[in-house]
Amino acid sequence: EITKCNNAKFGDYQFNSAMQLFGKLKKSSESLKSPRDVARAIINDLPENSLIEQLSIAGPGFINIKLKPEWIQAQIQTITVKGVSVWAPRVDKRVVVDFSSPNVAK
Repeated sequence: EITKCNNAKFGDYQFNSAMQLFGKLKKSSESLKSPRDVARAIINDLPENSLIEQLSIAGPGFINIKLKPEWIQAQIQTITVKGVSVWAPRVDKRVVVDFSSPNVAK
């Protein structure tokens, strides 16, 4: 799972699942001795891209993700010029929003 970092000094996002993956992989892999090894393997296998500026490992295996400012700027420019619908992902699920209010008279 990728979540927004609580503290911006660590990055923009963090990946917290290396610990869970280690639990599933430790029996089948001799090269993975800790969650940090899983995090290192994930970082090493990620291809170069225009989105990520830096990846770092913290604590027992958290992967901190810092986005490239140029990529963020390009996304904001695209949204500003073409609108949000160009950027927003298409969701093929039905969503029900209930605007009801509780009955305070009961």
